[in-house]
Formats: sequence, structure tokens, C-alpha cells
Amino acid sequence: MDAQLKSKGWFLTNEGLDLCKEGLVNPSVDTLIQRALDLDLRLLSSGNHDEANKGKTDAVQGPLIVQIQKIRNVAAPKLNEESNYAPKLLRIQLTDGNTAYSGLLLHTIPKIDMNTAPGTKLLIKGRLLLKQGLMLLDQNNTKVLGGHVDEMVERWKLAKKLSQFTRAIKVEGAPPPWVPFGQRKNMAASHRNDHSGKGGKKSLETNQKDLTETDKAFEEQRKAAIQEVGKHQSKKFGGGKSSAV
Repeated sequence: MDAQLKSKGWFLTNEGLDLCKEGLVNPSVDTLIQRALDLDLRLLSSGNHDEANKGKTDAVQGPLIVQIQKIRNVAAPKLNEESNYAPKLLRIQLTDGNTAYSGLLLHTIPKIDMNTAPGTKLLIKGRLLLKQGLMLLDQNNTKVLGGHVDEMVERWKLAKKLSQFTRAIKVEGAPPPWVPFGQRKNMAASHRNDHSGKGGKKSLETNQKDLTETDKAFEEQRKAAIQEVGKHQSKKFGGGKSSAV
């Protein structure tokens, strides 16, 4: 049975195999695989430890089952990755249960998009070369098997809700619209005039009183400055004395 599972890309540990068999009597390979699809691969698999694949960092040897951990649209702003108007370039965090990988979706693969939940299993077919450490995924080398890992899906849904809530707060907290110079004063005066009720009237009267007192003080200072300048106007211009007529 172990050899049959490996031939399909499942490298289960003894503990992982026992977990898949739990509650089943003489299960078939297909039954075990169906059970494994709905479990976290990190609890089941040790990854591909084929001697021919050890120490290789430039390729991944299939068949190999990997699990989606996270999907990001790296071509769109982080706060708006799911926008239908943003370009699509999906980067996928994967694991074989033991080793973490990063994949780049070069072409559309059915059932893989921003709404694909973590825990979904993929089958890597054949030998997949890595480019700068990335798996370059397409329909020729990747097949979606599905799966639903309850714990991972619940955390993913909660994270999406929190992200939407955070975006809403940032929108509400955006800076006020630009008001050209000269209009702000008129807008403020209009806002004060729009207030109704006793409290609004009292506030308006207080503001008018403050403005009147300020204007009076300014006018007094202006007159005093003019008088001070007038005291120094006795300076004579020209070099000679003026003769009496």
C-alpha cells in the first residue's frame, strides 16, 4: 500500500497513514487518498525523500502532492488583490508536508484563483524545474485534486473578513478633500451660519463679540503706530535753510 501511495505522489509517514486509516476497516488506497485530501498535509507527509531527489535545489521530482498554504496576487496592490480590474500574477506558497516551496502561476489553471482556500492539494506531475527558487506552474505540470481542511479554511475566512474591515477603516480615515485657499474661511462662516438652535446662536454671538474686540484692539494699535511715525516727520530734507517769505 505504501508503494501505491508513493506512486501517486503521497509520501505519508507512519503516523500520517494511521491518521488516514482512523475509523476505517481495511481501506483501499483511493479511500485513504480521499481522507488525506481533507487533512493538513503537514500532519501526514514527510515529503519526497527519494535518493535521486536529495540535495537537488533546481528541480522537484514528481509525482508529488503539495498543499496550498497561501495565494497572493503580486501584480496588484496588497489592499486590493482580489480586484477584477487588477492584473493577475498569482504567487502560491506550497508545502509537501516537510519542505516549503513558492510557485508562480504562469497561465490560468482551473480552480486556482484568489478564492482557492488553503489546504487545497495539487499534484505535481513529472520533473518540475525551479527558476530562481520558484515552481513555474501551468496545466501541463500541475493538477488540482481539491480537498477541504476545516481548520485552515476557517482561519482563512476570518483573515479575509479582518482584511476587509481594515480596508474599510482606512477608507473612512482618509484625509479630507483639498480646499483651495480663500474658500476655507467662507466655508467656515457658512458652517457657522447653518447652525440653528439656542446653542448655535450663542456660539455665533460669542464669535462675533471676539472678532469685534480683536478688531478694536488692532485699530488702536494701528493708530498708535501712525502717531509714533508722525512724531518723526520733523526731519528736514535738503541741505539749506528755508527762507521766510
